[in-house]
Amino acid sequence: MFAEFLTQARLINPDLDEALKSMKPKIDNEVFREWCDAISDCQYDRGLKSTLTPIVSKLSDMRIVNGELEYLIFEPRKEFIIMAILVIGNVPLMYFLNQSWYNTLMHTPIGQATLAVCAAAIFISTAFVIKLTKSHRVQKVAESTNSLWLVYNVQNPCYDENKETKKI
Repeated sequence: MFAEFLTQARLINPDLDEALKSMKPKIDNEVFREWCDAISDCQYDRGLKSTLTPIVSKLSDMRIVNGELEYLIFEPRKEFIIMAILVIGNVPLMYFLNQSWYNTLMHTPIGQATLAVCAAAIFISTAFVIKLTKSHRVQKVAESTNSLWLVYNVQNPCYDENKETKKI
């Protein structure tokens, strides 16, 4: 999306206001829209460039929170997968450790009922784990805060001629 913005601003139409307006609805996030508005306003009033840093900080914070949430969601999934592997792995393990227990488990109605209950528990648990760990995401606007700074540094509508800027 940022590459499209840069292409539009450099090659198609150099009107940054129009490019920012077209980029604004592409990500459904209030902070991103606020950033686009601040960049637009900054083109006409250089004093507003100090408003960009807190906005990018908000986006960065959102990215950090999103990463922490992903980690919190991933841990229960990982634990569930390990437990399911352990439950399923006990059957072949039983074959090697005690042949009579394996025969009882596989060839008697009680053993088969036990296997059926285990299989049902795994399937039901899988459904609950998927439901409970479905991405409770903070919107992934700041896929990379660096992308926002890249657009800012390349286009730099708030460029201060008295300061050197780093070319990317």
